Amino acid sequence: MITAQPDQKQTSTQIHCFHCVEPCKETTIHLEEKAFCCEGCKLLYEILNENNLCNYYDVTQSSGNSPDYYAKELVFQDQIEKEQRSRALTEDVSFMMGSEQLDIQFPREMKSTKISGNVQLFCPVDAKKDISFAIEADSNGKQIIPLNQVKAGRYKLQISWKANGLEYYKENVIVRN
Repeated sequence: MITAQPDQKQTSTQIHCFHCVEPCKETTIHLEEKAFCCEGCKLLYEILNENNLCNYYDVTQSSGNSPDYYAKELVFQDQIEKEQRSRALTEDVSFMMGSEQLDIQFPREMKSTKISGNVQLFCPVDAKKDISFAIEADSNGKQIIPLNQVKAGRYKLQISWKANGLEYYKENVIVRN
């Protein structure tokens, strides 16, 4: 829920914008339990969030003087490489959303290969709906996920897996009715 309200004068705690980290002055806009100083910062957050680029905040909100800045940058680069590796496969990961289950088919080139990792259903508007499943693909590279625990909503399907010593990542949007 988005609300805009004048900031209350606080003597001990200043509210800072989640995006630009500047103090929120006259008005604070709230979205997903985050505070923004203006519509522009909120919009930039929504764009980054919609495109699964919120790792940006992990890097930028810890300054270059932070001892873990370089490590966080490497994690972000690692994510990019996993996505590139996934796109370089001869066949894409496919999925079929049914009323009671989600079928995920890993590429044929991974058939009879041990595949490990997890499948995350990330709900951008309600973190309480987020749910994760371990990958337990059969020998044909098929994973079946029962949807009885998944509530209705729009989700980012995030598949992070390892096969033949390499890590991969694929993301798509699904809707559970």
